[in-house]
Amino acid sequence: MMIYQVVFRRNLRCDVTEIYLGKTHVSFYDSSGERIATVTLMNCGSHGKCVSFRFSLWHEEGTEIKSLKLKLTPSVTSEIYLKTPEGNPWNPIKLQHNKDIRSIIIEVPDLGFQSKGTITLDFMVLPLEKSDNLSIRFDIEFEMSKGLKKLRCLF
Repeated sequence: MMIYQVVFRRNLRCDVTEIYLGKTHVSFYDSSGERIATVTLMNCGSHGKCVSFRFSLWHEEGTEIKSLKLKLTPSVTSEIYLKTPEGNPWNPIKLQHNKDIRSIIIEVPDLGFQSKGTITLDFMVLPLEKSDNLSIRFDIEFEMSKGLKKLRCLF
């Protein structure tokens, strides 16, 4: 079983919706109440000890996601694998262990061509310790723009 915990630090209004099929949606709204972005975390199932999941960031037409930073922290010591993203070639993706050993940080400082469409990343987590319930904390930061206006979203 995989549990998502989303931590919020934001300057936009947002709503969290959990759907029974292993999906969690976090939607962001501008000051006029229009939805401008939605993050979806989806449990894609288990393969032996491995758990796979998908991160997806949709954003309104006319906006661009300039940069993306994810920090993933499993509840137990684990190996985390990022599947090579599909589509056009991506700008360099930084992947590093955080100081606390359990966490990894994935950072794309310049999304380039991918900035205009939905961003999708697939992961596999292999717990290295026995656990009945694997949970993963996500700290997500992205910067988006709409014309000349820039928005920075942290949660």
